Amino acid sequence: MPLLWICLIKGDLHMITIQQTGCSMTGLGDLVSRYSRAKLSMNEVAIRDDIEKLRDKLKTNGIAKQHYKNIQQIIKYLERLIMEIDDEGNLELTWKYTKGKLSCSPISLANCQPYNIRATDYINTGDETLTLIDYKDVYEIIAFEMMHRDLGETHESMEEHLKDIGVLSISPANKITDLFDGESPVSMSRYMRIGSSPYATDNGKLSWDYFYSAGGEQTAFKSHTYKECTDRTFDIITLILTKSILSNLFKCSVTAEVCAVDTDGMFILTDKDISSSLGKYLDTVVVRVFGRKFEVCPKIRTF
Repeated sequence: MPLLWICLIKGDLHMITIQQTGCSMTGLGDLVSRYSRAKLSMNEVAIRDDIEKLRDKLKTNGIAKQHYKNIQQIIKYLERLIMEIDDEGNLELTWKYTKGKLSCSPISLANCQPYNIRATDYINTGDETLTLIDYKDVYEIIAFEMMHRDLGETHESMEEHLKDIGVLSISPANKITDLFDGESPVSMSRYMRIGSSPYATDNGKLSWDYFYSAGGEQTAFKSHTYKECTDRTFDIITLILTKSILSNLFKCSVTAEVCAVDTDGMFILTDKDISSSLGKYLDTVVVRVFGRKFEVCPKIRTF
């Protein structure tokens, strides 16, 4: 079984290592409580327009059964989103961290890919800026490591790809992401079945998430697809990144409203003069896969 770990680099010398054997979430509850509420002005007209566009897609001749079901679910989600918007056009969100889970009520702002529906697009920013703190490559690299055998790679081929990268050096993320061919590993993990994976037993009946070593074989679960394995992995990674982001925002006295958290990163609403300097408050993430270290620097995107 492969040894993998994630660490957060703070400054030039201090390194926090988060290993598969466990990572502390101490203090995350307090941080989430400090950024627990967001009051967002929403564009209900745009939501209704997208609902009508999706209904038109349902009328397409020969639409695949699974796509039909997915579009129906997205329509139901958008209809529920409208119901949660008050008479003044506002949506009030509350974030909580309980029992190892990060949750948002009464509804999360979802990213419905590949249907080009992202609920954060409906936020009226006004005098503020919607900012995405993008750590997507962390998720992509981990998904690729979990799935590489079913993506046509072998141990030998990966060693050939990475032969010029030392096991002690830290290389830029593109050294591994440039190996992705076509659709992103995260997207493919939504539907691909497990054939051969370092995270599956030989009989293919049990598989582990990225952190399987924390509890040995007792943490294995029955799954024939990558979705359950990566979902559980991504939930833990999201907690790690959320703690890092909120901790740094709090230390630097940055006022922000958390709008959404997913495999793209964290969406926050901030003053316009803050968004341009956010990068200096954030941690670089080092992911070790295939016995090597790859550095992911957060990207800051404003909307």
